[in-house]
Amino acid sequence: TSAAQLVQLIRSGQMSATEAVEEAIGRVKVRNASLNAVVHFDPQAALESARVIEARLRVGDPVGCLAGVPTMTTDLFSSYPGWPGTLGGIPAIRNIGTNCSLYPKRMEAAGAVLLGYTNSSPLGFTSVCDNRAFGPTANPFDLTRNSGAAAGGSAAAVAGGLVPIAGALDGGGWIRTAAAWCGVFGFQASHGRIARITRPSAFEVSPFA
Repeated sequence: TSAAQLVQLIRSGQMSATEAVEEAIGRVKVRNASLNAVVHFDPQAALESARVIEARLRVGDPVGCLAGVPTMTTDLFSSYPGWPGTLGGIPAIRNIGTNCSLYPKRMEAAGAVLLGYTNSSPLGFTSVCDNRAFGPTANPFDLTRNSGAAAGGSAAAVAGGLVPIAGALDGGGWIRTAAAWCGVFGFQASHGRIARITRPSAFEVSPFA
């Protein structure tokens, strides 16, 4: 079910936000053992967020255009309060997030529900999704093959049906490579479309989301 279809089901009352998130949680528990797409999973917090959205829907409060849609974001260059980040599976620089990066912040503002972090490559420097901390992410269509590049965890999570949409970033073809390998749609924003607080560099060919 796509994100747009889920929104319609939830807003029409055919499915609750809690049911949508519970379905995603169940899929992660069943499929992630073979995919290794998700490296940090917070189902309890996700369910709590879904219940809040459900309560707001019942009383007619504004909830955002993605109310109840489960999503994830990449472990690479992302931060979410209380979640352990590793910049792509680097154990030596593991840290607990104290702020919220742009993708989870904007998605939560739109009513989406964050379930966890997806796998990546160390600092995004390789063309395969693999690292020492978590290992490789498999391609949902052929578990003997890799999901591709730094966005491989997010691409595999969407292609494998864990969530309908997931966040990633593209500094050198990461989203594009993983999307192509996993047969999903990957969107890279045009340079300057997403606000940034650091000056551009030769490596950062596009803004980190």
